[in-house]
Amino acid sequence: DKSQRDKKGVLADKNKFQPWSGIPMSGVLRCVVDGRVMVLERTGKRTGAPMSQFSAWYEDTGEAVPGLTGDNVGVALLGIEREVFLRSGFIGGAGMAVTQTPELERRIAALVSSGEDTSFSEPFAQLNTWKNRRKHNKTGLLPETLAQLDQVEQALRQAEQSKMRMEQEQNTLQATEQRQREVEEKLRRWHAVEQQAQREKYQAARKAWAEEQERLETLCRIKDRLPSRDALHQGQVWGRTLLTQLPLMQQKEAQLEQTNRILIQRKEQAKTGVFKGAPPAEAKMQAQEAAARCEALEAVGVFPPWMIGLIVFLAFVIAAAVAVLIMQEAALLKWCALFAGVLSAGGMIFLLWYRRKKQKEADKERDALFQTYRVKTPADLLEQAEAYEQYMAETDRMEQRFLAAEETQKQAAARLTQMENQLFQLTAPFAPEARTVLQASEACSRGLETWSLWEQAQRQMKTLQVQVEAVSSGLEEAFQTGETPVIPPLESKQQLEEEAQRLALEKTRCQESIAMAKGEQAVGGEAEVLLAHREMLLARRETLEEEYHALVLAREVLEEANRELQSRFSPALNEKASRWMARLTGGKYQDLRLDKAFSAQTRTEGDPISRSALMLSAGTLDQLYLAVRLAICDLVLPEPYAVPLVLDDALIRFDDARLQFALDGLYELAAQRQILLFTCHSREGTYLRTRENVHFMQEKTKLEEEKTPQNAAEWSER
Repeated sequence: DKSQRDKKGVLADKNKFQPWSGIPMSGVLRCVVDGRVMVLERTGKRTGAPMSQFSAWYEDTGEAVPGLTGDNVGVALLGIEREVFLRSGFIGGAGMAVTQTPELERRIAALVSSGEDTSFSEPFAQLNTWKNRRKHNKTGLLPETLAQLDQVEQALRQAEQSKMRMEQEQNTLQATEQRQREVEEKLRRWHAVEQQAQREKYQAARKAWAEEQERLETLCRIKDRLPSRDALHQGQVWGRTLLTQLPLMQQKEAQLEQTNRILIQRKEQAKTGVFKGAPPAEAKMQAQEAAARCEALEAVGVFPPWMIGLIVFLAFVIAAAVAVLIMQEAALLKWCALFAGVLSAGGMIFLLWYRRKKQKEADKERDALFQTYRVKTPADLLEQAEAYEQYMAETDRMEQRFLAAEETQKQAAARLTQMENQLFQLTAPFAPEARTVLQASEACSRGLETWSLWEQAQRQMKTLQVQVEAVSSGLEEAFQTGETPVIPPLESKQQLEEEAQRLALEKTRCQESIAMAKGEQAVGGEAEVLLAHREMLLARRETLEEEYHALVLAREVLEEANRELQSRFSPALNEKASRWMARLTGGKYQDLRLDKAFSAQTRTEGDPISRSALMLSAGTLDQLYLAVRLAICDLVLPEPYAVPLVLDDALIRFDDARLQFALDGLYELAAQRQILLFTCHSREGTYLRTRENVHFMQEKTKLEEEKTPQNAAEWSER
């Protein structure tokens, strides 16, 4: 089947059996027909369409077989249709079950009847089609006719209702139009009242516009004397700045004056101090010299080393003289020792007196220095010099800040003076009476206010102009002059407008309802036409009912005839199938029954109840279907239609015992017809190896093909 396509998990046969070399599938079959060898060849150019080209010729002459094509070759050689052969002569392991087809029905009918080649399913299906066309549940010509008849009846009823509804709506429409005219007249009166009010608004707006025009002209005369708005704004800023800064300037001047007095006082204090206003560096140097002098004077009270050595020497001399006076008896030595001792004692006394004198003078000079600098120690003197230096530095910084602040104050005073002059120059043309900064600032504020009033007046003029135009646009010409006042209706305008809207909707509804009624009459047709159509539908319903009942009766008769055929065919088929089933199963299953759809039931010996084929094991089920197919072959394909049987892996699920039963039966059947048994196992070949008239063909392996490449193509064909 070239139209077969791959499915999920299942390959199409054209792809499953495609040669591994990738070439398109092809094949050659040699057969003997009427004593002549005929060669059948199928080839293909594309792998997607294998064996799409067919040719047949006689081997001895090479002439093409006339009238033989790829479509009719099976029927011409076997004498049966493809569907009949697939369900009888071809037995494949992948599809052992038998299904019903019209071709098989016609074949069976031809065998059990007078020979007429017909089937039950085709005429039964045609009768069903005709019957269902008349009626099937709620579909078909008869239900459609009944539905059309109901529609016609309903259309007749609707036509009568539409006529009555149209008359009612026409009456309602006339009353609505009359009320609309009354409401429109009252709305015109309300319109006249509104025009009167609009005229009063127009007159008031014109008066306000004239007054505002006069006010604007007055402001324009005042504005013409004023400077620009920016200049007045700048003058106002100047005035505010002066009013704010002048008091601050006075405060800063007072602060500067106080700072100046403090600065003078600090300088005077420095002049009357111990350093007499000397520069800090000079004062520091004086303090350092004075401190060094005080330290030197303090060192005067300390004996120098030479004096200590001299005193020790004189003491030694005195001690030696005393020792000589005591120990020596010589007068000369005593006198010498006495003289030396007296002289040494006198020198020692002189030295001590001289040292004491110098110390008093140094203490007096040191006290004088301490009193002059008002300190007690040289360290205090240096600290006082440091404090003086810091004092003078702070005074210098204060003086620098004072000078900077004084310069800044002078500059600020100059700017304020210039600002004040500019302010008075600005206000002099329009406010000559302003003599102070406050008066000049107020004059600038009044000028800005005048500018604002002028701009406001301009905007007001535009607004009033728009109002006048708006009021005048809504005022109709007929109402611009005074007329007799119009009395408004009792109903309010809103009530009348709502009623007018309701009446308009009611009028539209009535018109639509009338149009719909007319449309329904036009769509449904005139009553006479509808009545004629109803009569036609009634006649059609009667005819269809008669046809429907006749078709039901014909179908029942056909079913009865089919049951008669089944009763004539089924016993023979069941008998043959039962014999084959008993032989294939070694006598375990004795009875096999088939219905008209070839659904099978069987039972074992001694079992009173038949079992459905669905309850059998896979191997037993294959044996059941093989028995059915062999029985069909005996009945459907007898002589002279004893076509070959082809078994393709049909026995792979048979156990060894039942395989032998099957092979024995097929061997006996081979005496009547040719049997081709294809298998991928060796059990069949082993069992039939010793039988006569059994021919074996084994496909070469890949290794054998490589050894004999010239015969590889020949061995690759089964």
